[in-house]
Amino acid sequence: MAQTFDLAAPARRELYSWTTDEQAAALRSDRVLFTKVEQEGLGPGYAFAYLSQLATAAINPQQQQLASLLGGELFSKKRYAWSEPWATRMGWPGEDYGGNLLRIVLKPEAWLVVVSGGALIVSDLDNQPVAIDQAILHPERIGAILYVKDAAAGGPTCNSSFIGGGDGYREFILGNLAMVEEWSIGTQEIRARLAANIADLARFFDQIRACPPSTSPVQWNLQVVCDWSLGLSNLDNETLAYERSLAIPSSNYLPDPRQIATLIETLQGDLFEPDPFVVKPGSQ
Repeated sequence: MAQTFDLAAPARRELYSWTTDEQAAALRSDRVLFTKVEQEGLGPGYAFAYLSQLATAAINPQQQQLASLLGGELFSKKRYAWSEPWATRMGWPGEDYGGNLLRIVLKPEAWLVVVSGGALIVSDLDNQPVAIDQAILHPERIGAILYVKDAAAGGPTCNSSFIGGGDGYREFILGNLAMVEEWSIGTQEIRARLAANIADLARFFDQIRACPPSTSPVQWNLQVVCDWSLGLSNLDNETLAYERSLAIPSSNYLPDPRQIATLIETLQGDLFEPDPFVVKPGSQ
């Protein structure tokens, strides 16, 4: 698939976030992008619980300081996002993020903080490194966090002979409005991106329909997350490329013809008649 995601070059200016009908209506009326402090009944999320740990337990004092900044006011109100709409629409079983798609574009000068492997790494949107001390001095330039729930954060433990641990996933977290260039809902551009996702998934469905997976959802999640560390090497079939594109390797995303058909059907139901609403923060 064309949407493979490499943790070695993770920065993206354009991100997508799903939202409910109620939230979509509020966005159009209030023009406020970031309102959620936490998900109902779920607290601030694993990423912020882990940042809280790093703020006190990281070996490097600068890592502690940056983790504390990220867990504070800067991202207190937030949205979760990914670089392709399809990869987060289904979520985990029992969850529904909504069927309205937001497109969010970061300013070119924004920075990204990657939380992975028990450490924080900062880059610009060209995937060039930014010194931790600069991020601490200028936290206003941090436009997004990329959190990876890997072994260091309680996710899969990976080695050559044993894979265990808890479920893993990855997500972009947005919350700093000062680094948002534009956000929109209901545009033709968003609809076209959604339609392109559907077309790509339909081609993938045709390729895998005769070869359903033989692994359990739990073991599949662990293996997929462990393989993310390999980057985009050894992608000798479409299933591996699909797995390297995922944000949430839940059972809803098993490369099983039934699951892919359900995903396609869901996305088709999310197609809409364009009713553009575009906001450029600070320009009104």
